[in-house]
Amino acid sequence: MILIAIAWVLISISFWGWGRMFASFFGRSADKQDFSETGYFFMGLSFSGLLLSALWLFLPISQMVGFMLLGGGLGYAFACLPAYPEINFRNKWFSAASVLFLIAILMKAAAPTNYYDCGLYYAQSVQWIQSFPVVPGLANLHIRFGNVSSWHILGAAFDWPGIFKGKFDDLGELVLLWFVIFHGWNALKMNGFERYVSLGLIAFSIIQSQPLLTAPSPDLASGLLGMQTLWQFRKFLRSWNPRLPNQLNTRGLALFVQSLFLAQIKLSALPFLIIAILVLFLILRERWYRMVFVLFSFGFFVAVCAVYRSYLLSGYLMFPVFKGFAQPDWMVLNSEVETYLDGVRGFARHILTPTDIRNGLTYTEIAKLKFRDWFPIWAADRKWNEWVIILMAASGWLLLVRFASSHVRRSFRGHWPLIFFTWLSGMMLLFWFSNAPDVRFGMAILGIGFSFTFASATEAVRNRVSQWDSQLYVEVGLIVVSVFSIFYFRDNRSFKNQIVFLAEYPIVKTETYMTKKGWQISTPIQEKHSGTFQDQCWNSPIPCSPGWVEGLEFRTGNLKDGFRRK
Repeated sequence: MILIAIAWVLISISFWGWGRMFASFFGRSADKQDFSETGYFFMGLSFSGLLLSALWLFLPISQMVGFMLLGGGLGYAFACLPAYPEINFRNKWFSAASVLFLIAILMKAAAPTNYYDCGLYYAQSVQWIQSFPVVPGLANLHIRFGNVSSWHILGAAFDWPGIFKGKFDDLGELVLLWFVIFHGWNALKMNGFERYVSLGLIAFSIIQSQPLLTAPSPDLASGLLGMQTLWQFRKFLRSWNPRLPNQLNTRGLALFVQSLFLAQIKLSALPFLIIAILVLFLILRERWYRMVFVLFSFGFFVAVCAVYRSYLLSGYLMFPVFKGFAQPDWMVLNSEVETYLDGVRGFARHILTPTDIRNGLTYTEIAKLKFRDWFPIWAADRKWNEWVIILMAASGWLLLVRFASSHVRRSFRGHWPLIFFTWLSGMMLLFWFSNAPDVRFGMAILGIGFSFTFASATEAVRNRVSQWDSQLYVEVGLIVVSVFSIFYFRDNRSFKNQIVFLAEYPIVKTETYMTKKGWQISTPIQEKHSGTFQDQCWNSPIPCSPGWVEGLEFRTGNLKDGFRRK
């Protein structure tokens, strides 16, 4: 826990420095507007992730690369001093709530993980990222390597086992920490509806993050950064005035780089690219041609790197939805990709039970069902808390439609951005529901909708209780939430074994099998009479596959040259 806290401080300052660096290089120095240190943190996080994703094409993201990234951010941060933070910890209630939540999240971060996907492919992804540049045909070893998340590339840079004596996979918890602190402070300094939106985001993020903590989950990263980006985007559009100059500034840059990074964390976050395109369009309207050229060039470079990385890993230009015209020898088999896509879609609609499996039901069959057939199955699977979130999110969008329409009728010129935000929110909800309708896959848009409904309901109560909006109520509420988080995140293993150092991943017993040309690959040993299939490699030496892969062979005698299927 102690080493995690120290690492978080250094990484936070480094991301802040990279955020300031990005704003200084890509923005217009005469047009900087007041921007919080948390805003620079999220901007620097995103820029660092994009930078490392590009570097991985040419070199492994080793400990040395991580040290250079950390040092570069720290150096620029200290060069920018003195800095005057917007968040003020002089408020004793806010300070106490922040410390209590820090303890809660540290306790959870230090605990050993048993998260299934971490053992299945997260840990192995990080090992490949740290050991080699992008390996051609890596998806042939495990289909999920076809779209290695940029979140894992970023996490690989800060995994230093020689220092931590364990696995550092706690960037998601750090993002949650700053997300809660930022919106806690925003709730204190704002009033009315905006205050309650931030409180709703805090409640949603804590409740929904708990199952995803202690593992480098792209779902958690995409959800938290997505909520923050949508919140910033709404604020940006609400303050936009086309009759005034200099409306883009640092906020527009933050939206641009965060949207690009989100699209590389998870494929389901691709709709965020619409925000980046809008920012470019607005900059073009201001006739800031140099800034348009620089940002467009940066975005184009990021896109080319992402496409080329996907091409090397799988043979697809955008795995797993578009393969293009080239067909390299390492291309993943079409049948494998179709099964993978059906599995993702089917899993989000209904998780197979032992009875389903015994009856021969498969995810492929679920994925191919028509709406009228799969919707009742999906609805029956939803727990009561999921229904609360989904219904509140849908209600939040309807409230947004009503609010936007009433304001646009009064003044289209002054409120037209509300139409765009309402349309984008509805499209994201539909995109989530039609592709992967599981709550954890739609944290960003569901969280924003949830917070709107929460804020509207709280505002209605406030109008009937004159003292409801008192600052004291918010301060006490933050303390209550922090204390709740300590019990909600508690894990006694952290205090027993991880006070200083970090936990290791589980050790897996493996056996080897031979490829066509005689090269060996390891796979978890199947325990007899266990009744389950052992497919988690965890931190086993690479190459390790979840099971025996038919027709797999090395392209050459070197791991860095990759794999193919014959």
